[in-house]
Amino acid sequence: MSLFLFQVFGDRILGVMNFIIPLGVALSTFGCALSIQFSVTRLCYVAGREGHMVEVFSYIHIRRLTPAPAVVSQVRYTHTFNPQCGN
Repeated sequence: MSLFLFQVFGDRILGVMNFIIPLGVALSTFGCALSIQFSVTRLCYVAGREGHMVEVFSYIHIRRLTPAPAVVSQVRYTHTFNPQCGN
């Protein structure tokens, strides 16, 4: 079947609300990216605390008690080792 056929079907069924599906996909993708970022940061924090990775990953923000330095360090290392991220 043609992709155009599904687009026409969606436009007829959803009418003026046809933007809901792409918006839902975009929000779902953004939520998935955030959850991956949080879990990788937590893994880096634990690995830094146990001595398996760089010690800076084990630092905790004093007031918020979150691994914020691990997030900042992870972003810095990602941009250093993967220069395509900045584009």
